[in-house]
Amino acid sequence: MVKGQASLLTAIKQNDGATQSELAELFGLTNPTMGERINKLEVLGYIIRIVDENNLRCKRVYITPEGKK
Repeated sequence: MVKGQASLLTAIKQNDGATQSELAELFGLTNPTMGERINKLEVLGYIIRIVDENNLRCKRVYITPEGKK
């Protein structure tokens, strides 16, 4: 894991259930750039994205038990 991924995981842990847009704003990044970073963490099994039941166009990001390690 690289340093940027660790800081993103920490932010996701502190803001569990945040959207990709909210995380992008927090880090001062564009939505597509944050999407790339989130994709990498998802492939590694550190996070999952779940569709918001109130807004089906929105996915919320959650840390997995593997990501908490």
